[in-house]
Amino acid sequence: MRLANPPPNGPQTARVIKTEEKGSDVNLATYLLIDAFDNDCEQAIVISNDSDLVTPIQFARERFGIPVGIFNRKRTVVGRFSTPSIFTGQSEMVH
Repeated sequence: MRLANPPPNGPQTARVIKTEEKGSDVNLATYLLIDAFDNDCEQAIVISNDSDLVTPIQFARERFGIPVGIFNRKRTVVGRFSTPSIFTGQSEMVH
């Protein structure tokens, strides 16, 4: 990752060991529920293994009757995500 203010004659980049996205789970949950409430979808696919999304997924399914599938690229599924869905899936990243 490029440094914002690199030192003269020093490295221009830094190696990043861990990156995090902030707010993406909140955004996904918000749009899932808005689409369900507005009846703007017939079904949804959530690509995540983030257990913070369990409650909005349950609301979309139970309160609005929207089938929600869960897809993640990891080999393990968070326990609370193992609730019935239209499908669950796993994948490997292809570069």
